[in-house]
Amino acid sequence: MRLAFVSTIGFPWGGCELLWTAAAKEALLQGHEVLVSVFDWPQQHPKIEELKTLGATLHYRRRFFPSLPERVRKKIMNRLLPSGRKATYHDYLLQFKADRILFNLAGGDEIARSDDDLMVFIRQSEIPFFVAYHSLSDRPQFDSRTIENYIFQVNKARVNLFTSRLQLDLLQHQIASKIPRASVIDHPLNISKGAIPDYPSGEPVNFAVVGSLVCRWKGQDLLMRILSGPQWEARPWKLNIYGEGEDRQYLESLASYYGIRQRVFFHGYENDPGRIWQHNHVLLAPSRQDSGPIVCFEAMYFARPVVGSRMGAMPQYITDGETGVLSAGISEKDYEEALEKAWGNRDHWKEWGENGKKRLEREYNFAAGETLLALLVQ
Repeated sequence: MRLAFVSTIGFPWGGCELLWTAAAKEALLQGHEVLVSVFDWPQQHPKIEELKTLGATLHYRRRFFPSLPERVRKKIMNRLLPSGRKATYHDYLLQFKADRILFNLAGGDEIARSDDDLMVFIRQSEIPFFVAYHSLSDRPQFDSRTIENYIFQVNKARVNLFTSRLQLDLLQHQIASKIPRASVIDHPLNISKGAIPDYPSGEPVNFAVVGSLVCRWKGQDLLMRILSGPQWEARPWKLNIYGEGEDRQYLESLASYYGIRQRVFFHGYENDPGRIWQHNHVLLAPSRQDSGPIVCFEAMYFARPVVGSRMGAMPQYITDGETGVLSAGISEKDYEEALEKAWGNRDHWKEWGENGKKRLEREYNFAAGETLLALLVQ
């Protein structure tokens, strides 16, 4: 079978890429022909390069505007095509003769808002397509046309894939429409199974924040103001931040502004979660917009509790007083109350982490890539 994977993520790499790349890799290993369409980053992530090595056809799209030859071709084709049909910048999928297409949407509205291209493509094409939705915002700004496009999109898709029930319910609320053929699927985890680091002993308490340094999604800025509060001044804690992103300098400035820079440490990107959890007691995940996050489940795998926001898949796995603490909402006040509750129960953190690991082993799909591939080829 000829399978095409189209990613719309606006960064060289992110957690929402793990699912489709795992499915694409499995497809190649099973002998399927695979086309991968991504933006033309100066350096592609090793997992994309691995797919190329395994035999995938790579199609690179310009990040901002299509190239001049592409624009000229589109204009010429629109004059030659029969009335009512239009050329699009995704006609390479027709040339590839794809049997199935997976659109991996970082936000969710990339097709619905592309009224003159991607939406045109799915309206015209008879190729069965699947859509994976990831980081949906709880504050959308959809006009009536975008909602109309969304409803067409979800009804024509072979399967609509979400990383949590909360995300599915959120989109149904935003478009005021039931989404048919919806399926909730987990992410593959970035872990190598092996020994679990012992739970750290002694003080100070090491908080870990793991993920892209993009405050509008991950909410790391909330922690700077919360941890600068007077009740935290005498408490023994350190904040270890792992990841890179556009807001690193801003977060460093915030830590200085709030007078806690000497207790906040930026470690950059860490590829091995096991090294993170050798030294840290608990994961802080104050996400404003998220699909998981995957780091929540990685922390649970390493038997660490999570203080999370009511976003993504966290409500499915975080139970107050059992596997961590879940904030009542996604505001700063909500998260501050959750963190305060967690601090007051830190004698139970080790137990919560062990409970979380058991829940993950019982409920999580560690073969999500294979599950996705099975949906695509059925």
